[in-house]
Amino acid sequence: MPLTRLFVAALVLLLAALGWRYKDAAWARAWVAEPAKMPQITFDNGSVRDAGRASAPAASVSQMPRPPAGLRKCVARDGSVVYTDGACSPGSRESAVKNQVTVLSAPPAPPAPPPNAEPPGPSLREKRMEQIIHNQ
Repeated sequence: MPLTRLFVAALVLLLAALGWRYKDAAWARAWVAEPAKMPQITFDNGSVRDAGRASAPAASVSQMPRPPAGLRKCVARDGSVVYTDGACSPGSRESAVKNQVTVLSAPPAPPAPPPNAEPPGPSLREKRMEQIIHNQ
């Protein structure tokens, strides 16, 4: 009897460890959770998009389901993160987008130099080299 209890406890621990390990896997979430109704998304400009409406069929069944508004989080091997509405680049994996994503505007571009501007003068190194060459 004690050996049976030990075996059952070990089996329960193994199942709990596997459940914890694969808790974020798409297949595990699809198997455990019932499909949730996708909310409508209201943007800052007042436009509304229905997140549950699919614009195109998925390329393959193995892809993760797209989160609202088609936003994807792609994590490269070096750990850098790119958010996109297209497919992730080769060599990166798709990760779930959690909570909110804040989009900031890009910094302004530096001003272009005037078309007829004179090239900058010699650098300090070049000036010092000229001094050394001409003083000897």
